[in-house]
Amino acid sequence: MQPDDLDLVVRMLVEIDDALDFVRGYDRKRFIGDRRTRKSVGASVQNVGESARHLSPEFLRAHPDIDWPHVVGMRNRIVHNYWDINYQVVWAVVRNELPPLRDALAPLVDEEPA
Repeated sequence: MQPDDLDLVVRMLVEIDDALDFVRGYDRKRFIGDRRTRKSVGASVQNVGESARHLSPEFLRAHPDIDWPHVVGMRNRIVHNYWDINYQVVWAVVRNELPPLRDALAPLVDEEPA
């Protein structure tokens, strides 16, 4: 793994951990009603997708078990009409997609550099 790729994966894990921590103990209604939390979580989800977008082609090929286009597309799925974020989609992403993505990314940090 290239050092830049490792940094990006670590950044993704930090953002995922932040998003999961921010919603710990929340249900959907509380999340939608909490402006600070939903904006923070939305930013974290966007940052995960943006970090994935900058991973090297070699890294992506070395880890085909992760659906990279789907991860990169997280930002596009939650943002529509430019600055308007769909927080219902953010909630679904955090609850359903971030935990398995975290599980898939965490072992990559422990890999030895190539």
